[in-house]
Amino acid sequence: MADYTFSSAKWPGIAKLLEEAAEVIQVCGKIIGVEGQPNHWDGTVMKRRLEEELGDLRAAIMFVEKVNDLDTRVITQQALRKLQTFKSWRHQCPCPCHQGVHTPPFCCADTNRVGW
Repeated sequence: MADYTFSSAKWPGIAKLLEEAAEVIQVCGKIIGVEGQPNHWDGTVMKRRLEEELGDLRAAIMFVEKVNDLDTRVITQQALRKLQTFKSWRHQCPCPCHQGVHTPPFCCADTNRVGW
């Protein structure tokens, strides 16, 4: 089996990138498992755990970009295009706001509050 660790000659850091992405998936699964409650049954604060795992994933992405000489301009342009797609999806969602009911302090249609 090929070596894709930090010091490998081929695609260094890919194994760590995969590991960190899987940890983000695991936390998301726990958030869904507790139906969005702030804390997991084991006492973990879900928002903090997700922030930490996203930070680890971001570090892995940055490492892979750098050591594999990837074009960060291409990556950033693609990320911005995808973000626009996500924004359009967010404003198409069915929610109480579209039925004339506003639920303070957050409304997905209130672009001033979400910054979009």
